[in-house]
Amino acid sequence: MEPLAHPVRPFRGTRNTDIHGSGVWWASRDGGERHHLGADFIAVPGDEVTSPIDGTVKRLGWAYANADFGLIEITGRGRHEGVKVQLLYLAPYVRKDQTVTAGQVVGHAQDVSKRYAGITPHVHLEVWQARSPVDMMPHGQA
Repeated sequence: MEPLAHPVRPFRGTRNTDIHGSGVWWASRDGGERHHLGADFIAVPGDEVTSPIDGTVKRLGWAYANADFGLIEITGRGRHEGVKVQLLYLAPYVRKDQTVTAGQVVGHAQDVSKRYAGITPHVHLEVWQARSPVDMMPHGQA
């Protein structure tokens, strides 16, 4: 798979563990009943959120039914064909069916601590390929 662009500008690193758990890929959720299917990128509210792939905006929505946190789903094209990404906790600047390029600003980070007091502010990124979540763990780490 072609490398992805960082989804937050400026890049501040990834959310590890805070009082709400771990933001790394495949972290345990709900006592092991499910797993975190993405990675959380630290984002101060208002930071630029960028598309990690070249693609088309396929869906704009909400991260949760009862919260004002945005979601963008982008389906890859060209060098990112067969890849789909979802970005959560952002206010979108794009519209459905709009073409975007990797690194293009698609929104700004929202304040997720309004729902989860004490959580590290972040944007959530999920990467899917062939309908399966992509292992985002660097090789050699457990």
